[in-house]
Amino acid sequence: MPIAAPIAQGLGLDLMHFGIVTVIAVEIGLLTPPFGISVFTVHNTLNDPNVSVEQIFAATLPFIAVMLVVLVIVALVPVTATVFL
Repeated sequence: MPIAAPIAQGLGLDLMHFGIVTVIAVEIGLLTPPFGISVFTVHNTLNDPNVSVEQIFAATLPFIAVMLVVLVIVALVPVTATVFL
């Protein structure tokens, strides 16, 4: 953010909107491979040998799809991100 925020501000973007889009994108990154830190955390917390990491990644796909749709809507229609602020 220390690098991206001044660039976004220089391009005339609303920093609140930019921050919300960035947070949504980072949250998607926490669920998707190759990093998927949240998925690995859930897998280690379960400590169940019958549940594989692949099964957890597959179970997150509907949530990732919804988050991608929300990301596109918020990115294209900025008022959806800032209407309640």
